[in-house]
Amino acid sequence: MTTRRFQTGRHFDYGPTKSNSFQGRMVKQELNRIIQCATALSAALDDNDDLPQWVHYKVATAGDRIGAATQYMLYEVKRYKAALPAGAAKKKEG
Repeated sequence: MTTRRFQTGRHFDYGPTKSNSFQGRMVKQELNRIIQCATALSAALDDNDDLPQWVHYKVATAGDRIGAATQYMLYEVKRYKAALPAGAAKKKEG
């Protein structure tokens, strides 16, 4: 069994306490799975294919949800970086 080492990360969740549940890692793993599924489905389809309505609905809903989560998190990251003292963001990135 490997022990997970607590690493400091940014706190975007609601409330005053940051958890150590590695949510960033879990979301990145799920995003990679979504990329793999989307790539496989895109490769399997032709532009003129007639698909069941539920397939279109599921893909459109997933796209809408990923888009909303992306917009929210990009805004939060931008806000977080703007709140850092001058030069701190460059130290973290470099």
